[in-house]
Amino acid sequence: MDSLLLLATVACAHSDDLRKRKHGERPTLPQCYVHYHSEILGTSSFAPKCKNKGAAGLELVRLLGIPKSSDCLDCAAGVDGIPGEIKAFPVTETSSGSHLRKAFNLAVGDYITEASVAITMVDPTTLLATPFESSRLCKKIKNVLFVPYSRNGDSVLWLKPTIFTPRHPLYAQIKNDYETIQDFYRKNQNTESRVGRLLQVRTKGTGGKAKRTYAFYFRRQFLIQLFHPSN
Repeated sequence: MDSLLLLATVACAHSDDLRKRKHGERPTLPQCYVHYHSEILGTSSFAPKCKNKGAAGLELVRLLGIPKSSDCLDCAAGVDGIPGEIKAFPVTETSSGSHLRKAFNLAVGDYITEASVAITMVDPTTLLATPFESSRLCKKIKNVLFVPYSRNGDSVLWLKPTIFTPRHPLYAQIKNDYETIQDFYRKNQNTESRVGRLLQVRTKGTGGKAKRTYAFYFRRQFLIQLFHPSN
């Protein structure tokens, strides 16, 4: 995160704290960022490995004091008027023989993810009629706190996070990927996960006899470039 964004985040958190939160009220993203750095970063939590891949994310939401709600986004709008989203994802340390370390030119011990991150569900037919700026995707990624964690059995270690906003250089590519996916669907009447450099659409759900559903995902490459800008 650049220094100006960091200062703005802390300033927003301070301003937001001047408003007393009512019971059950969602915190703002700046409040979550400051709380994470002061109380959670570097600590470990119990988050058992299970079929629910979002277990660690649910534990993080609990630690941040975000109440359950039907709102589209995790965090309330702060003094900047922008609500926010929290995204937790797993990482592992790279070893000297790691093919991923060599592929992405990382140092031994750097954390890297092998996972993609689900963003939001998408209806392919709605996709055609919705410009990026009006899309649910755009709303979900305007203000995101990305939190990596390292797993050791049923325990997760919370690592250094970063904030993603439209100011980030990768944002323009996400918009371009959205429009590329739109164009592909318009020409082919279907979607393929290979379309898009940093963003993709693929099926999401349990599979089987259940109705096929689709979601936008950030590719692994996006997360690597977000946390290792030189790659």
